[in-house]
Amino acid sequence: MDKHLFEFFKTISEPHRPYERDNLQTSLIERTADAFARNTHLCMYISNAQTQKFFYASGKFERLSGLTAEKVKEMGFRFYLDFVPEEEHRILYTAFKEGLHFFCNQLSSERTEYNISCDIHLLNGRKKLLVHQTATPILIGRDGMPLFSLCIMKHSVMHEIGNITVKRKGHRAFYKYDMDKANGSRMGGLY
Repeated sequence: MDKHLFEFFKTISEPHRPYERDNLQTSLIERTADAFARNTHLCMYISNAQTQKFFYASGKFERLSGLTAEKVKEMGFRFYLDFVPEEEHRILYTAFKEGLHFFCNQLSSERTEYNISCDIHLLNGRKKLLVHQTATPILIGRDGMPLFSLCIMKHSVMHEIGNITVKRKGHRAFYKYDMDKANGSRMGGLY
């Protein structure tokens, strides 16, 4: 699965029209994320789908993975491959693939109102911590695809991996992906 996950990241990181970096805008995004991260216990990072890097990573990563924020930023999407157990790469692959499919079927103007989450294990030395990861697009490219996403990792309240859901801001209902269905059906059903 390692190869498939990496290839998937590669395909989503090649938008039709590249984002032309606006230093003022990206600086503001980074400062805002850092201010929020310093005032919460949550582990946060901002992923960049174009470069497969983490644009920002909070210092809280040391608590979850034993890595410094600088190391996590340097690793980028490779972090998922190295610090999520290989047998769980399928969950990440499914969450990103199905989440992107779901996202692309929404109105462009509403795409930043959705987030996708899943529960996975994160490796910290010999320990496996069950974490809940949520990703929310914060900057959309000209082609309607997410460029930057704010991601949060925290200890999960669930007892098992998976639990892929999509939620919309201001709505109580959510979409849940059923990984047990052999037919690979798309996210469906409001819960």
